[in-house]
Amino acid sequence: MTCRMRNLIFTLFVLAIFSGGQVRSETLCLDSDRQFTYASDLYSQKDYETAQVEFKRFVRFFPEDKRVFEARFTIGKALFDQGNPQQALMCFEELINDEQSGTWGIESGFMAAQCHMRTGNPVLGEICLKNLIQRSTDQALKDRAENALAWQGLETGQWNRARIFLGRISPEEKDHYKVDIIVDALSKTPDIPHKNPKLAGTLSIVPGAGFLYCGRYRDALVSFLLNGGLILAAVESFDHDHNALGGVITFVGFGFYAGNIYGSASSAHKFNRQADRDFISKLKNHISPFLSMGPGPDSHLRPGLALTGCF
Repeated sequence: MTCRMRNLIFTLFVLAIFSGGQVRSETLCLDSDRQFTYASDLYSQKDYETAQVEFKRFVRFFPEDKRVFEARFTIGKALFDQGNPQQALMCFEELINDEQSGTWGIESGFMAAQCHMRTGNPVLGEICLKNLIQRSTDQALKDRAENALAWQGLETGQWNRARIFLGRISPEEKDHYKVDIIVDALSKTPDIPHKNPKLAGTLSIVPGAGFLYCGRYRDALVSFLLNGGLILAAVESFDHDHNALGGVITFVGFGFYAGNIYGSASSAHKFNRQADRDFISKLKNHISPFLSMGPGPDSHLRPGLALTGCF
């Protein structure tokens, strides 16, 4: 072994001894308050994905903390706000079925109804809200659920059902939920401009006329020119004894002609849905705020007044 090699080994040995005495083991300690606050701040900043991770960490390491149910609820809320109502529904249903969840189980019932609405299952949403009414003896909670049912009827264009649920709200809370204003607005629903889908389909016998009736002028022009051109081409083909070509053009033209009729009827339905949505949007702007989930003084998420929804 060369002298240089021995010196290198000796140097490494000395460094190992001195550095070994300086090694310290540090333990990362999680504090429940800091962890919950950190997760709440992430949610407030709309960093929903990271907030879910941190709230799950909180639930895992502090299962006995009284804020566990709130953390679980906010995980579901973050999923909902992130555009995953189906996954959020699973979180809310777990809280609903947990007898110890208390207030957050009730709030989960309201959120579950919104999840069902978002996934296109208003009937299941109605069941969630009616279950809240049946299980509760709190009149304020029942009024809130009746209001939510009324707004569900409004969102789906079921004006009469909305009137029925609004009528079940206690007299003391009618002013809070702006019942009189909503009922007065519902009296104007016959004035909402609607198109008759059957009439639109019938008018489409003349290509483009149905679209013209629904106010879709560009589609009307395209339909008229396309179908008119195919009809003219088919007639010319048969007149010149090009029967095979005329048959092909007729077959293709029939598909476009049928699409013209179906598209016109569909356009009438779309026109009506948009008119109803515009009516609801104006009504919301007129009577906001609604009772919903909103920020409160004691937490990042408490039942209160907010402008974000009707529940």
